[in-house]
Amino acid sequence: GSSIDGRGHVALTCGDDTDGKNRVAVWDLRIGKQIRSLVGHEDWVYCCALSADGKYGITGSSDKSAIFWDIDGGKSLQLLKGHTGVVYACSLSEDGAVGLSASSDNT
Repeated sequence: GSSIDGRGHVALTCGDDTDGKNRVAVWDLRIGKQIRSLVGHEDWVYCCALSADGKYGITGSSDKSAIFWDIDGGKSLQLLKGHTGVVYACSLSEDGAVGLSASSDNT
């Protein structure tokens, strides 16, 4: 998956790493380079979303969790466990205050 902030400055990309690290890449689109990796999921990362200002993100994984991130600091703010199936979709409100995840468990 991928997501771009509302200014077109920051992007997230996620997927299945060949080295098994299950990272999410953070890109600075102004310079065209990856600037950090977000590490916290235990399995394949299916979805990612950014707040409009690019300060916050959310990711969802086949490890049945979603993680809310501080993008600038590269740190997990909250690990959200509660799904019993793969998290296939996620989104954030424009201000990053509200996150949403959808899972194969029909929630």
